[in-house]
Amino acid sequence: MLRIYAFLWSIASAFNLTSQEVHPLLEYMPATFEQKQEIVQWSSVENPFKLVHATHYDAQHVTLFQKFPGLISTIPYISLGFMPTPLMCADNLALHLGIKKLYIKRDDALGGHTTQHRLPSGNKVRKLEFLLADALSWGCTHVITCGAAGSNHVLATAGYSYHLGLKCTGMLTPQYNSTMVQRNLLRHLMFSTTQLEYSPSARERDEYIRNTCASEYSYTKRLPYFIPTGGSIPLGVVGFVNGGLELAQQLELYHIAPPDYLYVPAGTVGTMAGLVLGLKAAGISTRIRAVVVAPVVKKSAFIERIIKLITATNMYLHERDSSFPLYTITENDFDVIYTQSGQEYGKSTCESEHACAITSHFTSLALDNTYSGKAMAAIIKDINQLEDKSVIFWNTFDGYTWPEEPDWSESNYTQSLWYKNYTLMPESLHVYFERK
Repeated sequence: MLRIYAFLWSIASAFNLTSQEVHPLLEYMPATFEQKQEIVQWSSVENPFKLVHATHYDAQHVTLFQKFPGLISTIPYISLGFMPTPLMCADNLALHLGIKKLYIKRDDALGGHTTQHRLPSGNKVRKLEFLLADALSWGCTHVITCGAAGSNHVLATAGYSYHLGLKCTGMLTPQYNSTMVQRNLLRHLMFSTTQLEYSPSARERDEYIRNTCASEYSYTKRLPYFIPTGGSIPLGVVGFVNGGLELAQQLELYHIAPPDYLYVPAGTVGTMAGLVLGLKAAGISTRIRAVVVAPVVKKSAFIERIIKLITATNMYLHERDSSFPLYTITENDFDVIYTQSGQEYGKSTCESEHACAITSHFTSLALDNTYSGKAMAAIIKDINQLEDKSVIFWNTFDGYTWPEEPDWSESNYTQSLWYKNYTLMPESLHVYFERK
């Protein structure tokens, strides 16, 4: 991702852009909100920035704004999903596993809808409520993001960009093929403002983004709003700081003692980073166990990245509301579980398939083999440690089948008319439907 930022700044230099005109990048620079506003005001071009912030209704119903009202007027926000999401007591599954108590935080129920069809659900919506509000605040009409071919993040960004009237370019890179990859690719066809591009490598993807930004600036004098993989930057992570505060509020409302552990899948680590900070801010002692979903080459660098992201998000919020406490985050503040990653990103394991099957049987909830199934598999592996413990499983997966779709669990779904729509996608993506 750093290469992309460097590319965009090089474009800024080449075209002699003002700081205002590279507005999406200001968020990554070491400046406070006020300093960024001052930088914008130095520009000779009319200042386009108008903060899209929480409405009066949001201020009353979004836990982050209830607890830290100073943030209402200082961070971008637009309501996209249905919150709070349910906190479900999964007694039958807990009994089967031999766990004292198991709760499921159901971000599968987070997604919105239009009059025509559903919009994507799952954990990515929480981040987009802040990121897309920022895009609107800067007057952007085009969002660029990236991810693997079956990326939930790219799909969610495309869906909610469409909902807000924004063009979205999804930059996709190769991924191990699966039913869920095919499902997510086909869902992009529901959003007419989406353009998918496929690059065989991250380097070629970054080059395409650079060229797209340069071309767009030449014609429109504006740059697109860029969201990195997973939306895991401080502004996106704020969505899960709110998630942690939301959970704490539910525990208090339902008179539930803080559980011992919270299991959540970890890819770009934005979700777990926000939850660590949110639970700290709420004074909840529940320990986050982040389940890594792809092989990690250097564990120390992975831990360092988590700590830096939590710390940067903490500083971001404190700068905008000084009542938000500053914390010293160390590796002792969370657990990272590496045993469920499997051979590669997106590839199922025997353990994740088993976890998906028993979760469906005892709760009727669908999990996926890329993220949520691996987090549940970690709970199953740890059951000897959890016999007398209370556990929360944070379900990040959008498990709903849309009305237009076949039953993805049936082996003959490839014969459906919906599946054959893949021919409407860029030819470079047909390989995910034609190669056995």
